[in-house]
Amino acid sequence: MNADAYSYFLSLLDEAERAISRDPLAERLPLSRYVVTVRQEESPKPAPVARRSVQKGNLSPLALVRDCYLNCHSCPLWQQRLPEDHPGVGTSHPLIMFVVDKRLPDGSYLYPDSMAYLESWIRALCLEKNREVHLTSVIKCPGGEFDIAEDCVKIFEAQVDALSPKAIVFLGEAGSLIATGDPDISKQRGRGFLYRDVPSFVTYSPDMVLGDQSLKRAVWDDLRLAASAAGITERRAAARKA
Repeated sequence: MNADAYSYFLSLLDEAERAISRDPLAERLPLSRYVVTVRQEESPKPAPVARRSVQKGNLSPLALVRDCYLNCHSCPLWQQRLPEDHPGVGTSHPLIMFVVDKRLPDGSYLYPDSMAYLESWIRALCLEKNREVHLTSVIKCPGGEFDIAEDCVKIFEAQVDALSPKAIVFLGEAGSLIATGDPDISKQRGRGFLYRDVPSFVTYSPDMVLGDQSLKRAVWDDLRLAASAAGITERRAAARKA
């Protein structure tokens, strides 16, 4: 109903009131003034982001980490996730947890050449990739650059707590930053420290080593420190004798 129709309706009410009071000139009725405004339609509210239901009592700690990851919408990168995505790949009881900086747009953690190189490091440490290693990233969703969201760090911390690895190897500058507060790998590598009470080490990523072969020696020294912390030094010694 528009403003003219409202005004006509109110005038009918005035006439009815004068007839009922037998006061056709409205001399004894109080003066009333009506202001007619047209109601503006409200703008539609944006549809809320759908969230998965959580049954916390029925989920393991690692499943809860995944649930938190899939329900994180703190930055636009969540739109790159797939519903079946995981915040990491590999065993849930790792001896060593490898942490790269970010994920590629297709969801993988490393380019094929770099992944093959990492797998050669895993074999050199006498580790079984599918049974003793977990691979994850600092920036959780695919397509991110060196811009670490606070929620990414929180999810990563919960992931470390749920996995309880024997050792962590941070491969890259983002890992060095969240682990030591300094992205300069050259200053932070070569020593051990505790991250979430887990022996941890910073070193160069496979991408970096493929681009600069002079870094190989430093990486191998760091990997041997991680192997010692994970308790597999004797395994490597036995493999050399065999």
